[in-house]
Amino acid sequence: EIGSGLVGSEMCIRDRNKTVRLMVIGVPNVGKSTLINRLRGGAVVKTADRPGVTRTRQWVKVGPYLEMLDTPGMLWPKLNDQRAATRLAYIGTIKDAVYDQYELCACLLADLMAVMPKQTAERYKIKDPSAQGYALLDEVCRGRGFLMRGGVSDLDRACAVILDEFREGKVGKLTLEDAPQTGEEAQNAETL
Repeated sequence: EIGSGLVGSEMCIRDRNKTVRLMVIGVPNVGKSTLINRLRGGAVVKTADRPGVTRTRQWVKVGPYLEMLDTPGMLWPKLNDQRAATRLAYIGTIKDAVYDQYELCACLLADLMAVMPKQTAERYKIKDPSAQGYALLDEVCRGRGFLMRGGVSDLDRACAVILDEFREGKVGKLTLEDAPQTGEEAQNAETL
């Protein structure tokens, strides 16, 4: 139904029996398979909230005149910009097993505190917003009640919650990156 709307009668009048084939490509864990399932109207390709679920290419017939190729996510062979790599890990594009989760969450919390300090402190019940690194992670554990026996912070649980909430958009609509400055804007910023 949706596929037939995408490739409507205007496109098919000349070549009635031709099928349009599209390829869906992108970085891991951005929703390529989910998009295909939505257009198809049902779960025809496997999806999950982690990278690496789609392992091979698969053609899916979306409508009478539309087929889509679901592909595994692709990354650059080498990420030289570690800041960009860390941000890709925040959203789950890079597998969690590749990074130290405590360090990743501490960096994410620092970024969130820089962009939206009041909302982050309220959400995670942070009493000392000047805390940094593992101390900030410990603040989240204490504020949210992620404590084990003896009052020891449950860092694993805190990291799981922080990453899940960020990846699910529960933290709010935000961007961690600024748009690149034009030559004139960069020059003006340097003179200030």
